[in-house]
Amino acid sequence: MKDTHHQVPSKAAFKITPKHVDSNGNFSKLELLERAIKRDNQRLHRLSTALTSPNEVGYAPIFGRHGAFLVTLAIGTPPMTYSAILDSGSDLIWVQCQPRSYSSKLPTLPIFDPQNSSTFSKVPCSSDMRRTYEGSKCDNNSCKYLVNYGDRSSTEGVLATETFVFDQLTVPKLGFGCGNENKGMEEAGLDGIGRGQWPVISHFADQFGQFLLLLNLRFLKNPYNMPSFYHLSLEAITVGDTLLDIP
Repeated sequence: MKDTHHQVPSKAAFKITPKHVDSNGNFSKLELLERAIKRDNQRLHRLSTALTSPNEVGYAPIFGRHGAFLVTLAIGTPPMTYSAILDSGSDLIWVQCQPRSYSSKLPTLPIFDPQNSSTFSKVPCSSDMRRTYEGSKCDNNSCKYLVNYGDRSSTEGVLATETFVFDQLTVPKLGFGCGNENKGMEEAGLDGIGRGQWPVISHFADQFGQFLLLLNLRFLKNPYNMPSFYHLSLEAITVGDTLLDIP
């Protein structure tokens, strides 16, 4: 989508090239279909839960876990590179962090160690940043978060700020979740680009005065109880070249 009314400074522009989560796997066509159906079912469960879940501080929402695309980002000073699930329905970026509990140990994943970064900082309980993230709670002047997923996996840790690098753009003091208790996780982390208060998009809008997410799509107004999602109108359904006759 081309916007002719805004010009984004080149130093504030970056490009993310997502990679399909199954692109490096040696899957058969049947396995690819089964994995796609599993992701769709988890997303349906996630959306259904969001419609009926209470909206209160301390509540840990339930999300679908297996996203379809991965993105590469770098975290910390000096930076460490990760592949994270790209999720347009989540507000929070999180990565697996040291120290980890026993249940979190997956040796093949890169693990972020805050002690090796000079720019890592925990979010204090008095911070406005903490109050904008639903589901957080204060413990020993640290903001704790918990996210549960539909397959009973979860991530739990502290809210913090850190320097992130997206493409060639360096973003200091970006809020994220540093996960120390990650159960059943197969990913190094998740990159939330939802429409809520905590994701990358809101941070960029505050830092640069504007932020354009260039998608060739027309979005609808969000329902009050689902502020993080991008809503589309369903015009038609086709199977191959056949348009289904659905009223």
